[in-house]
Amino acid sequence: MWMMRSIAIGFGLLLAMGSGFSQASHPTCDSRYVEDAGTKIVVLPSGPIASDAQNLECAFKVATHLNKPKVELTQGTYRLLSRVSADNFDGTLTGHTIATTIVAGCSGTRGGIVFNGGSPAITRMTFDSQGSNCANHLTVTSAPDSCGKNSSVFVKLDRLLFQSDKYGDDSAVIVEPQKECIGPDFSPAPETKLLGKLLINRVDMVGSFDVGGKISMSAGAQVDVFFSSLVGRDAGLLFLNTGTNAQIVGSTVESTLVNSYAILIEDAPGIRRSSNVLNVSNSVVVGYGDAIAQDCSVNCIVNISDSEVRSSFGSPFTTSRTGSLRVFGSDIRGADSILLVNNSVMANNDIYISAIPDIRVLGGGNTINQPRNDVKAPMGADNFISSRN
Repeated sequence: MWMMRSIAIGFGLLLAMGSGFSQASHPTCDSRYVEDAGTKIVVLPSGPIASDAQNLECAFKVATHLNKPKVELTQGTYRLLSRVSADNFDGTLTGHTIATTIVAGCSGTRGGIVFNGGSPAITRMTFDSQGSNCANHLTVTSAPDSCGKNSSVFVKLDRLLFQSDKYGDDSAVIVEPQKECIGPDFSPAPETKLLGKLLINRVDMVGSFDVGGKISMSAGAQVDVFFSSLVGRDAGLLFLNTGTNAQIVGSTVESTLVNSYAILIEDAPGIRRSSNVLNVSNSVVVGYGDAIAQDCSVNCIVNISDSEVRSSFGSPFTTSRTGSLRVFGSDIRGADSILLVNNSVMANNDIYISAIPDIRVLGGGNTINQPRNDVKAPMGADNFISSRN
């Protein structure tokens, strides 16, 4: 009898311990606002309680724990008064429509949503920081355990609207690796690279974001921008320390400040990446400063076809280090010269260039094929100019 009682007590303790562990890994959300609805987790706006950030973060944890493929926001306004973090979320965050689901109330660095790893898809909603500043609305970065190791993400942004009306909002969208992490010996860990794919489809940005989209992906990551409008004060689209195959199709990319860039491809000092390839087709690129600028440590290639590239107070295209430009069937306009520096190549076919004083080549090893305007080569014989390919 004593032995049977001991076994029963021990079994009861195991159940209690098991329940405790389950509770730790599967958090209890506020059932008034977070509902388990079969294949999805539904989050309702909390109204004046303003606990939407906590409810949304809890919903991501439950969806990941239960392998639910969707977190759904209903019609209404959600106020994120603190930053929401989601680890390894492989699913869809969806609203009802752009007009009826609003994510608002972002304040400084306390708002916005950060996806740490995973394959998040975000669709059918508006991110609105009008009336307040927001550091970043959507950030996708490395997996939590990727310190010193490469990490892959697969991201889809579809039918979204970003709104801002104050200077100081950093970026609407950021996709980048962890900036700093400490290794097991408490020393800075080796650089983490972010790999994978990014799709931006039917995404519009309105207002005063410093940068529309900031992308730092490597190793031939695929970046696709379709039928979108990316607008920023300093840059509409910034590729920083990238090694990607990127394409912009049927879209508008624009910057709105003097000395700004519609598209900037840049490597930080000491950073070397494999070639970055950017294809622009059936699109409009408008730089209030320069339209497209390259500052690459390893060769960067820009192909422009059937598009319009305009600069209001700068160059339609400039390289400060190795790069190449190929233009086909496009309209290129600007206030300053097209500038090619150090082993740059410009190949033209059936294009219209206007309002440019000249095409200027500096340094050595530059090649221009089929120029349509006056060409000035200050370095003389170091540059090769041909009238045909």
